[in-house]
Amino acid sequence: MSTAGLYIHVPFCEAKCSYCAFYSVADPTYRQAYVDAVLREAALRLEEADTPWHEAVFDTLYIGGGTPSVLSIADCVRLFEGLNRLFRWSASPEITFELNPEHRDRLSDLKRHTPVNRLSMGIQSFRDERLRFMRRRHNGSEARAAIEAAAAAGFDNLSIDLIYGLPDMTDTEWAEQLDTAAAYRPPHLSAYALTVEPGSLLARQVERGDCRVPDQDVLAAQYGRLTDWAERQGYAAYEVSNFARPGHEARHNSRYWDVQTPYLGLGPGAHSFCRLPSAAAIHDATSAVAVRRANRPDVRTYTTTPYGPALFEQERLSETDLYHEYVMTALRTAAGLHKGRLAALPAPLRQACLQHLQPLLQEGLLIETETAYRPTPAARYRADGLALSFF
Repeated sequence: MSTAGLYIHVPFCEAKCSYCAFYSVADPTYRQAYVDAVLREAALRLEEADTPWHEAVFDTLYIGGGTPSVLSIADCVRLFEGLNRLFRWSASPEITFELNPEHRDRLSDLKRHTPVNRLSMGIQSFRDERLRFMRRRHNGSEARAAIEAAAAAGFDNLSIDLIYGLPDMTDTEWAEQLDTAAAYRPPHLSAYALTVEPGSLLARQVERGDCRVPDQDVLAAQYGRLTDWAERQGYAAYEVSNFARPGHEARHNSRYWDVQTPYLGLGPGAHSFCRLPSAAAIHDATSAVAVRRANRPDVRTYTTTPYGPALFEQERLSETDLYHEYVMTALRTAAGLHKGRLAALPAPLRQACLQHLQPLLQEGLLIETETAYRPTPAARYRADGLALSFF
């Protein structure tokens, strides 16, 4: 019986951050109907004959968004009770909940009334002017207060997010942000370069010339400062944007990167992935062996229409597709490309992969160990470029 992960997308925000291109809506109209719709979808997904959800044991749950902490505690309790009733759970699942600092007053109730055992907090910056630029709804003092409130409420498994590569960000400012974070010793840190996503407010600001983001050399230097700081502070850089103290790696996020473990996504905009039951009998590189489903990002339709084919798009993936996705994600991780996974590939893919590996090994971008081909820290930052050589 396989293990699986569950993701719930909460598509509500009180305001849109300037850099964000994830699906979310500020209109609270559909919040009350949302929990019912998620549980309705969950029940229907369990009935699907060609997916493993009815027999899977779920050992991670991630509630993200959007801003899950805009939900009332009563709605959160109702959601957790429904999920607990519908799904089979492992003895100690990792249950992550994204919370914004301005909602820190909900931490005590979240701890007391829900099974959440891991928090992901969107700090982004401790500087007021940066937070205003990003259109965050908290300030630096509230960011600090939220981290302290999480500890006081008993959440000892905390991840905080920071953003680097902001316009005109200096090395001194970035070092200051990292040192502020270090004072709280969070078990996990996610740090992302500011990205100009199409359709975001930031993209329009850059296009108009209102602001200019740093070039790749500046980003690479700030990333180097980040990895040096992480090593000094005792964090393992287990993925290009994720740093953890021993034993605090994100179990749920790690399953996205292995392109193997099934995960079920519920809610508008959520994605699911699983291998097909017949995949074990397929030995070529082109036949469909897995399926990925993407729910339509439309909360109005999601909450008012019975879940069905009109509410999602589905893609069938071949072994070649999975191989390419695995290369893309594995080269972003410290674990790298596992030799056992490569050995199980259909012969043409395995031979092509070994050919693509050689120049990267010769250039010192990958290191061969007994079990894997691992990227150096500097190469991991260029992972997307490295992966292109495998296509």
